[in-house]
Amino acid sequence: MKSATWGAAVWEARPGHEDEFVERWRAIAEWTLRTFPGTGPARLIQDAAHPQHFISFFPWRELAEVEEWQRREEFTALWRAMEEVLVSADRRTYELRLELGPLQ
Repeated sequence: MKSATWGAAVWEARPGHEDEFVERWRAIAEWTLRTFPGTGPARLIQDAAHPQHFISFFPWRELAEVEEWQRREEFTALWRAMEEVLVSADRRTYELRLELGPLQ
């Protein structure tokens, strides 16, 4: 079954800290995948023209998991570490409205 709940975020890394941001994002994504089996895959894309800009996508089984994830102490610690290399982050939770095409 495809996920109807998605976490997505627009990130701006501090200039010169793009690789460090990717590693910290990887840490939180890997912890999330271990802690909440059945979620994912986690995706992080980087702007080709502005390398400090990123967008991430993460499918969840249900909204309640997102809420539990955000309450976890581990999440708080990993999030604080990520904030050290960020200029800004805009995280949101979405519900899938439409999906087209064969790409899987």
